[in-house]
Amino acid sequence: MNVREEATETIKGNLAFLGDMKFQNLGHAQIVSSQIYSGSFEILSKPQMPPGYFLITADNILGDNRLSSCGVSAFCGEGLQVFADRKILYLGQPLCMVAGPDLKKAAKLAREIVIEYSEEQPQLSIEQPDPQSITDSWSHTQGDPEKMLAGCRTVVEAEYNVNFGEYVFTEQQSAVASWNLKSLEVFCPTKNAFHVRDHIASMLSLQPGKISIIVPEAAQDPGEKEVLPMLLASLASLATIATETPVLVTLNNSIRQYPTTIKYKTGLDSSGKIAASSIHMVTDSGASPCSSPYFFRRGTYTLAGAYYHPHVMITAQSVRTNKVPFTRFFSSGAMESFFAAELQMTRLSKAVGMDPVLFRKQNLLVPQTQSRGKSQHAGGLIHDLIDRVCHVSDFHRKYSAYEALSGKERFPHFNHPVRGIGFALSYFGFDFVDETPDDAQHTVKLVWQDNLLQIFTSASHMGHSLKQIFCAIAGTVLSIKPEQIEICPMDTSRVPDSGPIHESHAVTEIGKLIEEACKKIKTKIQKTKKPVTVVQTAITDRHKQRKNLYSRDDARDLAWCAMVCEVLMDPATLEAQVTGIWSAIEAGMIIDKDLARIQCEREIAGGLESVIQTGSPRGHRFRAMQALPPIHLSFMEYPYNKGPLGAKGIGELPSLPVAPAYIAAVSQATGF
Repeated sequence: MNVREEATETIKGNLAFLGDMKFQNLGHAQIVSSQIYSGSFEILSKPQMPPGYFLITADNILGDNRLSSCGVSAFCGEGLQVFADRKILYLGQPLCMVAGPDLKKAAKLAREIVIEYSEEQPQLSIEQPDPQSITDSWSHTQGDPEKMLAGCRTVVEAEYNVNFGEYVFTEQQSAVASWNLKSLEVFCPTKNAFHVRDHIASMLSLQPGKISIIVPEAAQDPGEKEVLPMLLASLASLATIATETPVLVTLNNSIRQYPTTIKYKTGLDSSGKIAASSIHMVTDSGASPCSSPYFFRRGTYTLAGAYYHPHVMITAQSVRTNKVPFTRFFSSGAMESFFAAELQMTRLSKAVGMDPVLFRKQNLLVPQTQSRGKSQHAGGLIHDLIDRVCHVSDFHRKYSAYEALSGKERFPHFNHPVRGIGFALSYFGFDFVDETPDDAQHTVKLVWQDNLLQIFTSASHMGHSLKQIFCAIAGTVLSIKPEQIEICPMDTSRVPDSGPIHESHAVTEIGKLIEEACKKIKTKIQKTKKPVTVVQTAITDRHKQRKNLYSRDDARDLAWCAMVCEVLMDPATLEAQVTGIWSAIEAGMIIDKDLARIQCEREIAGGLESVIQTGSPRGHRFRAMQALPPIHLSFMEYPYNKGPLGAKGIGELPSLPVAPAYIAAVSQATGF
């Protein structure tokens, strides 16, 4: 298995995490949190604060107490606040905090605060939601699915449930803020530092230019940290202004992902092709939609999977509950969608007695063509991808053999280990960004001086993988060595705003800007020996943002992954041992193959761990496994003209088909 560069650097102690940074006279804050899910509260009594200690409540907020949505200027629903102002929306909501030099003393003072609660009946389930609790909804209808379904002889209905998941981070979820009476510095891992800066400016009624957000190293990519950093940074900022010393604030070391239910009803015509489908999704957004509306929409756009539904009706709802709102959809909602879509395809193939791969191929969104080569049509590309993974895994032979055996000996009557094999197909769109009220602007700055290149971008904090890709792009265009390239640290006072961005989008968006800027530098340095600075900007037109399902026209702009998973079932323990995973990926040209393999192995391991532990595509994930099964990766490279060096990026793509492929394999082995 390949080893990521930052793993080695972390072990050596060469990376500066927040806990490694030294702050003079560092103080601490103890948060007082709600003990009920829903209702109201009143502070009945509070202790006398000793010198140097301060009680901070919503009354200390001079500006806006609301938490703003990640990446946009809208706010996180009605009433979600930095500090609750009487009304409580979720268990653990910050009500006030005590800040001072010593954490234990601050905690003792916090325990002496007497709070009276008036509890209300909370909403904790997404089943039969109150209409007023629906925060977002979306629907799409094509053709007449109701009429077509009524005329189908083969109709398969199924419900797919994605479980609750809690993700525990290996490092504390913390922020440090320091106020010198003129300017504010906030140290906090976040994926969108400029948005956090603007939110704090609104909360404190300060000019954004007086606030610097500095992003230290993080054990996980900050993309997994959406709204939580904004709350951490807000609390730390309030504490440092009250105490006039640097203050550390720490919250719960996990984020939560709440249940999603997807109901599928699909009818087939006499030839085994999809005639019509009805798809309905309901998901839990927690106490506030926050950033989840954008992930919710991404999930809905992929609900039809990679298949053509001539008549289809899709409805989706996001429900507000009284749960901690720091939640996100893994892989921007695509994991939930493909989990349901791929398992539905497996059920349909069984209903008509077809090989699951052949069934999928005849129902693909994009039909096969005869074109091949570097200018390959998307249809031929996807079919070739499927053929590649089936060939290297020997899928068709194994599937037929295992199917014959499972027909003779059904679970639980067999007394020897049995095998099963499953297939799944997924795609990932890199054209998606947060829906913003204005056109999103992405900017990078590159400086060439003394044979050294400096890259300034607010996307530089999204993990070492992305930094390596940026360096590879610049090095290829300028024909320079990695040691001649420096990615400047993420500090809003030093780097330009590269806009609302996600890791999977950063390669195509920011990477392309870096490539274009390097081309300009290459031209200029041939004419002068003076330092050269290039600022490259791109605008994402909000009117061109995705508003509907992915279609045949989008296929070439997507990255694709076909996966096969094989398992061995133990009849005594009912444990399914994964004996092999084969994955074929098309993501344009691969900029760094070693890095690509590391990314793919990491994503597959994470997806596999979740489904083995919980039977769901997500669960209690710690991003570590005692042993990985053999993972066989194949990259099919075709230049993508919209990406840097022809690349699309990989992102979370390899994790998407893991759960449905695994469950399909277990299903074949057991006969269920």
